[in-house]
Formats: sequence, structure tokens, C-alpha cells
Amino acid sequence: MPRMFTQIALIADDSRRDYLKDELARFGIAAAARGADPASLAGVLIDGFSAEVDTAAIDAPDNQFCALLASPFETSVNSPEGFALSPSVTSFIQQFRIHQRQQQVLREAELRRNTLDKMGAGFVNPNGFTSIRGKTILFYGEPSALYLKFKRAMTEKGYAVEAVLSERTAFEALRTHNPAAFVVHIRNAFYPYELLDHVHGRADLKSMPVIGIADTGEVLPDSLDALSALVRVGADFETATASMTRFVENSIISTPVHAPDCLAPARDTYSNCFSREFAELHILEQAAQAQRLSQPITGAVVQPFNLDSGDALSATGLSPFSSLLHSVVRQQDFVTRADWADFVITMPGASVVEAESALDRARRVLEMTPSKTGEYFSFRFDLNELQPNQSAAHFMTHLMDRPASSRRGPQSNVA
Repeated sequence: MPRMFTQIALIADDSRRDYLKDELARFGIAAAARGADPASLAGVLIDGFSAEVDTAAIDAPDNQFCALLASPFETSVNSPEGFALSPSVTSFIQQFRIHQRQQQVLREAELRRNTLDKMGAGFVNPNGFTSIRGKTILFYGEPSALYLKFKRAMTEKGYAVEAVLSERTAFEALRTHNPAAFVVHIRNAFYPYELLDHVHGRADLKSMPVIGIADTGEVLPDSLDALSALVRVGADFETATASMTRFVENSIISTPVHAPDCLAPARDTYSNCFSREFAELHILEQAAQAQRLSQPITGAVVQPFNLDSGDALSATGLSPFSSLLHSVVRQQDFVTRADWADFVITMPGASVVEAESALDRARRVLEMTPSKTGEYFSFRFDLNELQPNQSAAHFMTHLMDRPASSRRGPQSNVA
């Protein structure tokens, strides 16, 4: 299957356009043709190094990640409202990926709600679509005048701001908090490399924006690729605060409803994951949405087994395995029980290569984690990526109705 590229608008002089297109292509990002419909694009990148680009005349589209590529050493950057400042293409890619994950979670949350409505099924808590994180911002740096102004401005917008003064206290805070954002005050060329490496190694913090904040005259480190966004604060502190608020609020998203919160017929009572009836409707909608957005989606047929005995799961093992499986997949991944003890996972936004890598990691974690009953599980999996000319119905049936030759033989004590 040819590689699928996500398209963005690239605004740059001809002298730099080809170079930037090649850099973006390394990460699977394509620059759309000039004049392309903005609504069909996933983001906007403005090249601040291009002399002929008037950045002040550009508005940030809603629901798209927009960034200005500019040197972190530039002290007179005229960044459009709503645009992040990216010090490099690599930094832009990181910021853009965070935005994509957030959008995937949002779309999946909406799709699940729509599928529940189509089935006429309810869920335990009507307000169950809750925020992944609260409204606490962790500020790393000294309680300077900048911190006090930042805290006052964000408190007025309903956020609680907590300061940590050292890497040790930051590590401790991140063990007990899952903040809405982590703001790092870059001052006197100080940059906490080890701390930010820890943050980016935490799966539960992958969607948390890491915002660097610095005075316009501050000398910055050579590499700022660990930042999700960089905000330069000059005389207009209100504009800088508005930019930070936008980055934070765009990252506070609703988590999709979980199967245990649903009632029959949406929930499978044996495994406590989504039922086959729900899945057949939902996967159709997932595939159709992926086609509309020109984004990949990969499905996996998962065959679990007891790691000690090698046996397929019995009825009593379905729920413990399902619980572990949900703990190692992404927020936007959808899990259902398809047939016998087989499960199906659909992974919006993931190519077959990305899905294989993610499931290999998930399997390693699952094999080291005991269930509530003390058992250890593992699984085999087969992958199927939605093809360009494949219908949504064919994609769904290929996952949910496997050929008889690929199924295991009769098993006892299986629901």
C-alpha cells in the first residue's frame, strides 16, 4: 500500500518551499498545493524565515494546528494570534502529532456517543464524557515577576497554577499530578533536559502540552525540540497569555466513553468490553470517517492466551484480560470481543506499521502485568489496514467475520 501523507498548508517563499517540503515528507507530512481547500487540511505552517510572507495577515483556522517556524534567537517575532512558535521542523512535527492525537480522541468520543444514540443504548453516567486532565498548570521556574503575572492571568481564567522550583520537586509533582499543561520558564539559558526527557517518556503525559516561556531578549538553548510550544513574552503580556491559554485549552479534551460505563446491548457482559452489535455499527463509522479525512485506520484481530499454560482464555479469563488490554491501548483505540475468545482492536490514525509497533509494546507491558486474579496473559494478533478502494463494510466484516479456516477449534468453557 502506498504511504499515506497527512496534508498541511505550507506558506513559504519559493526559495525555501522545496527544502521545507522535503523536511516535512521525512515525517509523513505533505505540503498541499497552493489554493487547496483549507477545511481539508490538518494544519498550517508558516515559514518565518521567508521574507515575503506577511504573518500578521494570517488567521489561525479552527480545529487545526497552526505554527510559525522561526528562530528561537529572534527577539522581534511577529507571531499571528493562535499560532505556536516552532523553533525547528522537528519541533513542529512533535507539536503537530500531539494535536493529531487530541483530535483523534475527540472524534472517537463523538463517534461513540453517536453509535450509542443509534442503538438507543444508554450508559451509567450521562456526564461520563469527562476531561482527561484537570485545570491545574505546573510551572517550572523561580517565582519571578513573570510567574506572578502568569499565575494571576491564568487564575482569572479558572486555572490553578502550582510552581516547582527544582527538578526533584517537579519529578515528585508529576508522579502525583496529571496537569493540564507543564510550563517551563527558560531563563539564563537554563533548560531541564533530563526532566523533559522523563515527561516525553511517560505514556500518560503524551497529550500534555509542554510550553516554554521566555522573555524576548532571553538567550535560548540550541535545541528546543522537547517543547510543544514556545511563547516569547515581550511588552504585550496579554497576547502571550492568550497564546498560552489557547495551547492549554486545546489540549483539555473529553475521553471517549468506556464500555464498563455502558448498558446492554452496547456492553458485552462476559468481557466487559463493547459488544459485537455495537462494534459492527461503530467500525463502519470509524472507517467511513477515516476515508473522509484521508487518514489511516488499522484493525487488529487479537488472540489472547494464558502465558503460563499457553491455553486460550476460558470464560473466567475474558474480563481480566479485557481489563489489562484496555490499560495498554490508546484513548482513541476501540476494543470489542468478536468471536469466542478473540478480540478486535481498531486504531484510528495508525498505519499498519504504527499499529504493529504499538501492539508489540502493549504486549510486552501486558505480559509483565498480573491480572486481578493473579494470571499472566499474552496475545497474538493479525493486522488489517483500511485500503484506499476498500469499502467501510468490507473493512468491518474482514475484522469481525474471519474465515472459518483462521479460527481455532472448539474450546470448552468459553462464553
